Amino acid sequence: PIPSKFTAGDKISWELASGVNSSDESVTSTDYTCKYYIRSLNGGALTVTGTSYGLGWEFVISASDSATFDKGIWKYQSIASKAGLVKGKISSFSS
Repeated sequence: PIPSKFTAGDKISWELASGVNSSDESVTSTDYTCKYYIRSLNGGALTVTGTSYGLGWEFVISASDSATFDKGIWKYQSIASKAGLVKGKISSFSS
């Protein structure tokens, strides 16, 4: 999962395994695109698109992108989508 703490200016990477949706259908990087929508309570925002990593995805936030992050609490939501289908939430976090 996405790291819970990191320092602005660091390269941040994580993996997300494939899974199944509410219809019990496989959700893999073969057929789906997965994005993390990351938002700050202070108004900052970043969208990170995963790349294929086995059947799941790998996500990377570059050091230059994370350098722009404000200190504080951030929330995220990961969404997998398949062309022509409704998007499905994979995970989310807020504190």
